[in-house]
Amino acid sequence: MYDIALRMSEWEGPGGALPTPRFFAGMAAIAAGARLRRRELEQELERYRSLLRPRRALGRFMRNLLTGYLSALAGVVAPAAAPLVGAGLTEFLEKLASTGAEPVRATYGDYPGAAGSAGTGLRLLAHDFQQGGEERKFAEGFLFRALREDLDAAYTGLGAALNRVGRPAVLLQHANWPVGRRLLTAALADRADGHRERTVLVAGERVGEPLFLADEPRTEERAHYRPDQEEPPGWQRLPARGRLGQGVLLLRMPLLTTEHIHKELQQHTGGAPEAARLRRAQSAVHRLSGRRPRMVQRLVEAAGELPELDNDRELLDQPAGLDGAPLAVRDVLLAELVLRQLPERLPAEHDDRWLDLLTQLSVAHTGDCARALLRSPELEQLAGGLTADEVGRFLHESGWPACERHFIGDFGLRQLLMSRLHGPPEAGTAWRRNHSLLHTHYRSRAESPDRAFGTTAAHGLNHDLVANGPERAVHHLAARFPADGVGAEEWCDQLLALAQAPSPGGLDERHARMTVARVEGTRLERQLDELLHAVWLC
Repeated sequence: MYDIALRMSEWEGPGGALPTPRFFAGMAAIAAGARLRRRELEQELERYRSLLRPRRALGRFMRNLLTGYLSALAGVVAPAAAPLVGAGLTEFLEKLASTGAEPVRATYGDYPGAAGSAGTGLRLLAHDFQQGGEERKFAEGFLFRALREDLDAAYTGLGAALNRVGRPAVLLQHANWPVGRRLLTAALADRADGHRERTVLVAGERVGEPLFLADEPRTEERAHYRPDQEEPPGWQRLPARGRLGQGVLLLRMPLLTTEHIHKELQQHTGGAPEAARLRRAQSAVHRLSGRRPRMVQRLVEAAGELPELDNDRELLDQPAGLDGAPLAVRDVLLAELVLRQLPERLPAEHDDRWLDLLTQLSVAHTGDCARALLRSPELEQLAGGLTADEVGRFLHESGWPACERHFIGDFGLRQLLMSRLHGPPEAGTAWRRNHSLLHTHYRSRAESPDRAFGTTAAHGLNHDLVANGPERAVHHLAARFPADGVGAEEWCDQLLALAQAPSPGGLDERHARMTVARVEGTRLERQLDELLHAVWLC
């Protein structure tokens, strides 16, 4: 909350800085009641001074705050002297009463038990804050109310009407993190209890179901909104009836249209780019990004020079900027989407290995695949005791979607991780090793049904196709080729399952091998080599 207030006080855009006297009063009262040493208290109050930064046309109330409050608190309070701490808070409240600070008095006069007295309310706030537990949680929620009322007041009245337009809004990114959940819960609890202010809270989070409403089932459909629509979806707040969720409109993230991607590419390429390359880059951005705004933004930045692409994933090697440093767009996106958004409950000792662990698991299809990889001597140490089930749960809690056919369910994230695992076109050692480990795992098992691939043999050959080439897969398909059409549907399912394999990095040979077979064998096997590569390419 202090960070939010500080940003408001430093705002230099239209309308100027937003003062926070209500929030300042609550924070100063808490500091006065904390029984800090004199120097600690002075430092704490000095930290708050920026929240009351002077501006032109500064009102009498703000001037009194700057000249009187800090000296009143810092000058009277002595180290660990309870009576003097009380005296410091009393003097603070007296100065508050003498400055004509009606808004502050009104806010803290509403504190439960204050009976309209701002002084009593601030004392109760300071006391509850020091108690911890539910009392402190309530006091923090009340501080957030004071901060929202400061923001609301800055948009109210004649002066605000001349400087600011519309209603105030606060954007909370990563609202599924603990701080975001506590802020939202406090604001929604206020509104469910009938307290209203005009501030709009926009909470962005990756998870599909908001964690702060985890214990409150909702029956209404989630609203959809596309950027090319002129009007946002209609919504009306329902009577609260004690339910926090009645004050929430859930919106699915808007996905950019093909036209938006095309326009973004044209803006970044400039001039009149070659049509064929523009279409190729647009296809790669569309496929890799899933039309999600953040990934589109970074991929379009990397595609700005319209590079020659042998396959879509090569776009991930193109440069983009992160904190002023040029890096491959793959590394920029992984830093933004993974390293800066680690799972909330991930043990701290695993922070440095989380990205490497996901990278190694990017080739896994199912939980069984992931468990097989983490049991291998090559990856057991990297896992550091984490199980595949724990990794899957952390991914889910971080908001990444699930998929029956892939352990890393999100297509875009999976491409980023596989590109990192394979490395440069001439590399791919870890990539082939992991696929070979999984091929060996499924080859050693008895033939049995496999939910994702039909049979365990097809599952293992899917990995072998990537690691060692198509020879075993072609011989397998030829040996099971349906005679007189019997079993044709099952055979085609196996062909499609094998052709779901990701393409290795480097020059894509599938174009050539779909017309000229290279496998040694019968005429049928050579035809199946061409067919497999054609289907694999599609």
